[in-house]
Amino acid sequence: MMTHHEIQLQPRGRLVRMEWDKDTGRHVEHAISTDELAFHLHSTICFADGTTLRDLLTLVAKDQDLFTTLTACDCLQEILAEAEAESTPIEEMVAMELAWSAESEPSGATTVTESTIEFYGLGSDEGQMGLEFMSAARLAGLPILLNEAFNIRDGADPDKVVFWTTRRFTLLEVVCGVIGELTFLGSPKERDEALGDLRDRVATADEGEFHTIEEVKAEWDRRTEEDRKRFPCRMCGEDSRCACFGKPSDVCHDCFNGMKEN
Repeated sequence: MMTHHEIQLQPRGRLVRMEWDKDTGRHVEHAISTDELAFHLHSTICFADGTTLRDLLTLVAKDQDLFTTLTACDCLQEILAEAEAESTPIEEMVAMELAWSAESEPSGATTVTESTIEFYGLGSDEGQMGLEFMSAARLAGLPILLNEAFNIRDGADPDKVVFWTTRRFTLLEVVCGVIGELTFLGSPKERDEALGDLRDRVATADEGEFHTIEEVKAEWDRRTEEDRKRFPCRMCGEDSRCACFGKPSDVCHDCFNGMKEN
């Protein structure tokens, strides 16, 4: 149930807060307009029962420019469009959950605790499922749960729980946590390319084509030698690997450093 000090996300992206009504002498729901979104970014939030990813992204779409800036996501429009597409839901996933993860590390005379937000799927067997390879279309109809209870673990000993606590989510934290996971591998196109590459690797492994470290190194050396032949240094004619970022250049590393010294 929503309290008087928080906002609530409801179906179809409706965001509301409780406001005192002098005429009735009680608190009533007040719909938050798009123009007011920026003023509620740091308000604690709860979700009405059954609120889905599609409902959250519908809210984000109301002020796409604002949330593109805040999430630093240049493919937000693609995610929003993907969520509206028809797709087959994931049968083995029943919901998604936002949760806190935290570790404490000693820093001088004090202890510094760093917390992060995790966003994952919940399987029908209550196990957690990663979302980084999932399309927003397949996840859009699933409800989102907010898990505000978490433990703080010892950074030096992750198996050691320091203590249990709770922390509320703000609107901004929810949006950043969700968008951050959905774009973990980049845009939808980049995500699908990464998934295709992973499937190719699995298929190769299934066929028994394994590569040892020695074989990988030999292949790297072969490609390096090809680069030497394709991009000879204009000063010495040898290796032309650039001093910056390992990309081919017109001078090699040694000649580049020699030019800097002179």
